[in-house]
This record gives sequence, C-alpha cells and structure tokens, in this order.
Amino acid sequence: MTVQPKAPGAATSEAISTTRKRIRRVILVVTLVPAILFGIMFLVAVLLALSDSKAAADIVRMIRDLMIVFIALELALIFVSVSVLLVQVSRLLNLLTEEIAPLLDATQETVQTAQNTVEFAGRNVLNPMIEVSAFLVTLLSLLTSVFGLRRAYTRANKPKRDDHVS
Repeated sequence: MTVQPKAPGAATSEAISTTRKRIRRVILVVTLVPAILFGIMFLVAVLLALSDSKAAADIVRMIRDLMIVFIALELALIFVSVSVLLVQVSRLLNLLTEEIAPLLDATQETVQTAQNTVEFAGRNVLNPMIEVSAFLVTLLSLLTSVFGLRRAYTRANKPKRDDHVS
C-alpha cells in the first residue's frame, strides 16, 4: 500500500480549519461561561430574595456586589477589545498607505509605459507598413490595369484569321 503525497494546498487548508475550530471554541467559552454564571447567580438571588431571613439579605448583597464586579470585569474586557480593534484598524490603514498605494502607483506607471509602447509601435512600425502596403497594392492595381489595357488593345488590333483567308 502506497501513501500518496498531499496536495500543496492541503496543509494550509487543514491549518485554516484547525484555526477556525479553535476560534469557535474560544468564542463559545467566552460567551457561554459568563452567561451561565450570570444565570446561576440570578437564580440564586431570586431564591434568596424570596426567603425571609436576614442571612438571605446578606447573601443577596454579596451576590449584588459580585455582579457589580463581574460587570466591571466585562466592561474592562470590552475596553480591551475596542483597544485591540483600534490598533488593528490603525495597522490596516498603515498597510494601505505604506504598501498598497505605492503598488498601485507602480501598476499605473507600468500601464502607462505599455500604452506608450503600443503608441510608439503603431506610429513608427505599423503606420509605415500600412502606407507601404497601400502603395504596393495601388501600384499592382495600376500595373494590372496598364498591362490589361495593352492586352485588350493587342487583341482588338490582331487580324482575325477569317480576314486573311478571303
């Protein structure tokens, strides 16, 4: 049994697939774990609020304080995420101005050079060839007409065989 080598793009597609799976897993953990914790704390708070004990009030206050800390941590996470987003946008703008703009300028210069080359070839090579070709066709037509008239004249002036017999 022989093992066939993988296609060149197979390794990169597997790496991309693995990276996507990791990203999905991270997103799932980051969204579900806080949501589940929030839900559990909310249910505990509701159950304790329904009980009439003074100890329950202390627990509710503690849960409230934990919720405030949790929301503050989420706010800090959002702040970090927005900061990362701003840095990435800044890097993208830098990429556009520093690398893509000169590339576009070079491409436009290349297109202009190609256009000038085509115009030069048309003006200095093709137009003279067209003019010479037109001249030769005209000359050939003229010579054909002249020799054609001479043949027609010689045929018209040839004595017919019937004229000599009588």
